[in-house]
Amino acid sequence: MSTSHRYRTRRRLAATAVSVLAAVSLAACGSGGSSSSATSGTSAAGGAQDGKPVPGGRLKIAFWSDFQSCIDPNQVYWIESRSIDRNLADSLTDQDPKTGKIVPWLATSWTVSPDVTSYTFNLRKDVTFSDGTKLDATAVKTAYDGLHDLGAKSTLGLTYLAGYKSTTVVDPYTVKVDFATPNAAFLQASSTTTAILSPATYKETPEARCAGKIVGSGEFTLDSYSAGKSAKLTKRTDYAWPSSLITNKGAVYLDGIDVSYIAEDNVRVGSLTNGTIDIAWPRQPITSADQEVIKASGTTIQTRALPGIIGLLVPNVTAGRPLSDLQVRKALYKALDLNSYAKTVYWDGYPAA
Repeated sequence: MSTSHRYRTRRRLAATAVSVLAAVSLAACGSGGSSSSATSGTSAAGGAQDGKPVPGGRLKIAFWSDFQSCIDPNQVYWIESRSIDRNLADSLTDQDPKTGKIVPWLATSWTVSPDVTSYTFNLRKDVTFSDGTKLDATAVKTAYDGLHDLGAKSTLGLTYLAGYKSTTVVDPYTVKVDFATPNAAFLQASSTTTAILSPATYKETPEARCAGKIVGSGEFTLDSYSAGKSAKLTKRTDYAWPSSLITNKGAVYLDGIDVSYIAEDNVRVGSLTNGTIDIAWPRQPITSADQEVIKASGTTIQTRALPGIIGLLVPNVTAGRPLSDLQVRKALYKALDLNSYAKTVYWDGYPAA
């Protein structure tokens, strides 16, 4: 999800608190999943005049942690890192969060073979990476070959490129991706943050890329990245190729984004309420006590669940063990008062998975 996407159309920007129900992504996203946010008053990052967005300002975001200590979109799976990356790197396609439909982005159109082992993409001709390199079929081939070559270093890439055989340059702006076995999920995978980076990026070691040696075609460039400490992004004034889902076809309104990492919940909430940051993004749900502090400061909390597994208990179903019997497992599930547990651990109305 891209932070900047929502801020292109929002009339006011202010203090924001993100509350996690399952997993989270930036509270101002366009592609990738948002969890929750809160607004109150206006902040230094932008504003509105007569209902129109006003360019300028830097958005300040504090995350809970930089778990993977990596910023390379081809290597990270941690959703906070991916939400930053969505502002730096674009994908061949995008996915409409309302309908699930795959729509054009860097690719204008595509065809899929009947046996879903071959995908052919027609590319835009006006896209450049922030190092000035043009996006073309060779760049896409380099990106997918490079993603595949990461192997286990790219957990998501390993899954999305299952059965990957090769990428072929059909002509300067047409590229064909082939799989040795059917991969029906690849079209959706082409919309994710395992995005297309500049060919120069793939000359760097995986470690250097994790440390910030990455170049994308996104609406922001990465000025600096210090693992577990901070990241700074600056907008590209020449950006003009957003996803077809985005209304604003030009440069984003924000001048930049400043990311910090604050592990302590009370410190992060304090930074939000005193105006040091615009968005507080925890990993765990905001406690009832912190919610009251946030609301008392005039900031509201917006929450959205991100579907997916939030916890996993693996039963011992070995023959002879009690849970080997499916009926016993079903009975145990019915015996658990999940709503009561959610209310006790979190608060009234907290949704039980």
